[in-house]
Amino acid sequence: MKNLFIAIVFLSMSVYCVNANALSYTSLGFDYNADIQTYGFISGSLFPEGDLNLGGVPFSVPSGTDLNIWHSEIGSTSGSKSLSVDIGLSGVDKVYTIINTYWGESSPGSFAYIEFEGAGGAYYQYLLDGNFNIRDYFGGTYTNSLTSPDAANVWTESGVRLDMQTIDLPDAFLFEDQIAMTLVDNGATGFQRTFLYGLTVGTQNGGGGPSTVPEPATIILLGAGLLGLAGIRRKMTS
Repeated sequence: MKNLFIAIVFLSMSVYCVNANALSYTSLGFDYNADIQTYGFISGSLFPEGDLNLGGVPFSVPSGTDLNIWHSEIGSTSGSKSLSVDIGLSGVDKVYTIINTYWGESSPGSFAYIEFEGAGGAYYQYLLDGNFNIRDYFGGTYTNSLTSPDAANVWTESGVRLDMQTIDLPDAFLFEDQIAMTLVDNGATGFQRTFLYGLTVGTQNGGGGPSTVPEPATIILLGAGLLGLAGIRRKMTS
């Protein structure tokens, strides 16, 4: 009886852990408006293109084309700039962005953010702040620190770099099948100006909706039921 109880608990916990951690990655395209190799970035020709693995997450950056990033500096030299992306997947749990700034800002407060709005009403805003979760792409000038646990450097070569932000969306987004993502930059020429290099989403159940993960209470009830059946069988055979 004791061995049966241990086996049930162990099996139930194993199933719970495996299912809860399963994510599928989908790299998304967006409205590219600049070429990082030719726009005027320092050592722009060094930036990687194509299918990449950055920080353990797959990204797809257009190669052999004239446009491969979204740059908020393009257009007017001042005023708010925004990029909208439609995420047509359900079960979205995490969003991974490669965002750096062309210059930088270390002033108090945030001058850029990302909004997520689900068709069913879910909402989340992720603030982007210099020297916290975004920084200048070139080391040695402007902002150089990353202090947020959500941000990490994923590529560096000859003084230029790319950083990834990991955005954990609220659970309400797991049940949305259409999400509008908007990146907003409120900088100006010489002040911040973010650029988006890559975008990937992590979904549960392969993008088909949230995984069916049993609640701990359900696991306990299941185990108790099996133990009860085992007890009845033992009495009948004794």
